[in-house]
Amino acid sequence: MPFESLYPRVTATRRIQDMCGTWDFQFDPKSVGVEEGWANGLPDPIDMPVPSSFADVFTDKWSREYTGDFWYATKLFVPGEWKDGSVDIRFDSATHNATVYVNGTEVVSHKGG
Repeated sequence: MPFESLYPRVTATRRIQDMCGTWDFQFDPKSVGVEEGWANGLPDPIDMPVPSSFADVFTDKWSREYTGDFWYATKLFVPGEWKDGSVDIRFDSATHNATVYVNGTEVVSHKGG
């Protein structure tokens, strides 16, 4: 793979935690999630495998063709040894518009393709 060096690797000073698995997922067709505090917990989530595209998971036309706001949420364990260090989070396919929250606080957003 020619771009293999772009992916993080474990070293003597770097640890990696894989975030793949089952995440909470919820469509937000009325774009109320930010206002209603969904960053602190989704009101009616369903299980969603990550990585995947929700368009490949659902079978109904509305869900497969949905283009509005939606949310993913997960919990992860941060080792104590990381307490005073820097933690970077890498998302491989957060395209168009994305906002990342940690413990309910916005930490980064992205607009683009």
